[in-house]
Amino acid sequence: MQLIKSGDRASQICFLSGVAGSGKSTIANTIAATCFKEGILASSFFFKTAQTNRDTPARLISTFARDLASTDKKLAEDISRTIEENSTIATTYSISVQFAKLIEAPLLGSPPSTLIVFVIDALDEGWTKELITLLTFQVPRLPSNVRFFVSSRPIADPAWQAFLRSTHVKQRVLDIHDKANESDLTIYVNHRLREIAADPDHDLPHDWPGPALRTQLSDKAGGLFQWARTTCDYIRQSTYPDKKLVDLMANAVGVWSGPEQQMDNIYQTILKGYLWSDNDFVEGYYAVVGSIVAAKAPLSVTALQSLHCAPDYKSLKVQRIVKMLGSLLHDVPDNEKPLAPLHLSLREFLTTTDRVGNDHYIDTPDHNARLALHCLQLLNQELPKQEITELGYLTKEGVPDGVPVIPRHSVSEAVWYACRFWADHMKELQVAVLRPEYVPILRDFLKNHIVTWLEIVTGVDRYRELLVVKRWIADNEEHVSDSELLAAIFTKPVATCLKNVSRRLSDVSRHDEALLAASEAVEMFRHIVTREEKQRSRVNLANGLRRLGQCHSAVGNRQEAIDTMDECVGIWRGLEQDGFPVPCHFFAQALRNLANSYADSNKMDDALRVIEEAIGVSSTPSSGSTSEEIKEANTLAACFHSYTNHLSTVGRNEDALVSICKAVDIRREIVAKSDNVNCLEELSTSLESLAIQLWGDSKAAVEVSEQAVGIRRFLSDGRPTAYTPRADLARSLNNYSNNLDRFGESSMALTAVEEAVAIGRRLVSQNPIPFDPDFAILLCNYSNCLSNQDRHQEALNVMVEAVEIHRKMAARYPEIYDENLGGALRTLGRCYTALRDREGMALASISEANEVMERVASREPARNSEPGLEDDKIDIVQSSRHPRNRKRSLTPALLQPEASQAHLRQLAESILKKMHAMFPEEKPRKAA
Repeated sequence: MQLIKSGDRASQICFLSGVAGSGKSTIANTIAATCFKEGILASSFFFKTAQTNRDTPARLISTFARDLASTDKKLAEDISRTIEENSTIATTYSISVQFAKLIEAPLLGSPPSTLIVFVIDALDEGWTKELITLLTFQVPRLPSNVRFFVSSRPIADPAWQAFLRSTHVKQRVLDIHDKANESDLTIYVNHRLREIAADPDHDLPHDWPGPALRTQLSDKAGGLFQWARTTCDYIRQSTYPDKKLVDLMANAVGVWSGPEQQMDNIYQTILKGYLWSDNDFVEGYYAVVGSIVAAKAPLSVTALQSLHCAPDYKSLKVQRIVKMLGSLLHDVPDNEKPLAPLHLSLREFLTTTDRVGNDHYIDTPDHNARLALHCLQLLNQELPKQEITELGYLTKEGVPDGVPVIPRHSVSEAVWYACRFWADHMKELQVAVLRPEYVPILRDFLKNHIVTWLEIVTGVDRYRELLVVKRWIADNEEHVSDSELLAAIFTKPVATCLKNVSRRLSDVSRHDEALLAASEAVEMFRHIVTREEKQRSRVNLANGLRRLGQCHSAVGNRQEAIDTMDECVGIWRGLEQDGFPVPCHFFAQALRNLANSYADSNKMDDALRVIEEAIGVSSTPSSGSTSEEIKEANTLAACFHSYTNHLSTVGRNEDALVSICKAVDIRREIVAKSDNVNCLEELSTSLESLAIQLWGDSKAAVEVSEQAVGIRRFLSDGRPTAYTPRADLARSLNNYSNNLDRFGESSMALTAVEEAVAIGRRLVSQNPIPFDPDFAILLCNYSNCLSNQDRHQEALNVMVEAVEIHRKMAARYPEIYDENLGGALRTLGRCYTALRDREGMALASISEANEVMERVASREPARNSEPGLEDDKIDIVQSSRHPRNRKRSLTPALLQPEASQAHLRQLAESILKKMHAMFPEEKPRKAA
């Protein structure tokens, strides 16, 4: 502690090195406890080899950040802001960047006024070269009163040697034969023996075992605290502690043979004392200890018992075995708490044949295979019994969009472990230890329970890769001859479920997971095509590729989106050439998606060419009202809608207005023939786009917007708790506000956008991810309306909030949201300019905006301005789940060539007249 408190830069990291069992963790715990009592502990982290999924360098940084935030309000605000701006920082950034953003920047921005200490124990059990580099080069940049205590076994690696030679690292080697260490160990041994003597169950005299045996036990420890702890636990749990201590001292090796051998000797002594003649104990030993060694996360006694559900383990009593092994396991908790991982010295001993011997050896690959089998057996047995309300969302009709949140407590610990890790165990499964029953059990799981598993993992946590099964089979095809395995997983229902879960993940903006699910769905559809060679299978593949293309667009993979959609269109062309009756709306939808992908890459000539083909492919709307005829008509309207956007992008605004009028007219006729609410939603979307195209005629734009808002409110009132109708109403009110403002009704515009923001706040409070991009736009427009009322300070406060959300979105998907961030920063600069003495902040915002827009320009050529954007009023246009919601579409030969202003006005008035007959006039409401 004196070294930690010295304030010397040369000891910013106090590094304690020592052999296994020398007491490093005990010292680290003592340091952490002392710092906590003195109020200077920032955070502590203890690596454990067994906890491969929990104790990682990334988890180290996130733990430090969480604990650091609890020490100071300003630090908490800075760290929270960083996480809000970079919501995926824990998964998409390197640990050096995480450290820089979550630890270094906050501490440099708000240096602590007093000493604070971070404690890291057992670094050797979780280190990476990146983490060592971080400690070497990034820690010295922190304030001098930020200190680190690190313990570790020696590691022979060049990166470690460079770290230990650093001027800010003060190393201390824990000499187990040092007098101070031996004195500390004697105190520890005496304390433990007094505890045993005081236990009334043992009926021992208070001065037991006497000075001679105390001294002998301390000497036998050889300076190893782990040896002393294990031995004392062993004595405490024996029936006759006095006799056990005497026997141990009589049989202990008399010559010091090194710390590793010393630990091995005590472990061997304890193991020899177990009932190896009892077959039930032997079975229990291998089942329990093998599971603890091979598990991907700590398991409780109850979970271990549940995992061993096969008839072979009917007589296994996990609790009894754990109690018998107590001196090896240490601090056995109650049945519901996870068992602590084994001490590293014991783990290494048990898994090394030369040290433990064949009789007690734990073969990790064999027990990994056993756990893989147990996980699948448990899932096959328990998944059909799950009574979770949210299940069925991938197979039932009428389930709302998105992924239902399944509470973690809805699934037992054992089932959840099996759901999370069966595939991880299988990835490591070696054919040499493959059991005969494994393949049929895996086949049963893939055929009958894969969808339930998929719903649980995606609803509770995240989508997990499924096609690891295919890779495992491919790697072991010589030994796994069961042809039904691949057939069990590569089925149309499973692939369709993956496509469905991808769409639902996109609904809630979990775009990375959606992309993975869509990729796996396409791989399945491809396999089915090669196996069946049926035209219907090619149709399914085309639809899967369309979903995958949308996912690529959502994460900014523009070229991948083009390539994927081009393949999709190619399949439809091939089917048509082969004489297959291709539904026109399927082919047109694929062409429309390809056109939108071209437009996203600013390849407008290609976009216009393809969308014109899509319009040509679409059937002319008939007067029929069958579902297929309505689908065809709606697809044609969607193509005209996209055509509008693309025409607008290239500056052909009059053609764009004619195109959107056609879309509105088609959708109005659809609404008259169908009672499907989706048709009303699409009509409102087209009306909103029409209002944008009428930007030169503010009165007409306001009237059209009123009709769009009226439809959205009608739909929202019908489903007051549903997410999508309320989100659509907020977007529509935003656009209505913009048109009112352009028409000179600034007060009414403010009222409309205030209602939109109020709805938006309720939506983001429930689930921020899906609505964040639109909410940021709402805030931008709200800020503009406040500025128009000379409420500049309020406008600034709102704009700061908007920029923070834009930053978060741009950090996650820069290709998609950088442009919005640049525009928001420019607006923020104007907000600062409107206030006195804020010129510096204004300049900083505008400079940052220019930097962002330079990044945008470097990725793609400049575009023509779009109507409605030059005045900072941002309209939100729906575009088939596309996250950017840009206004895009295509060319003129399909439109009426002459489009005078008078004619365009007549078109708009005609539509309005028909709409007034369907929906009452809309007026803005005061925000709740």
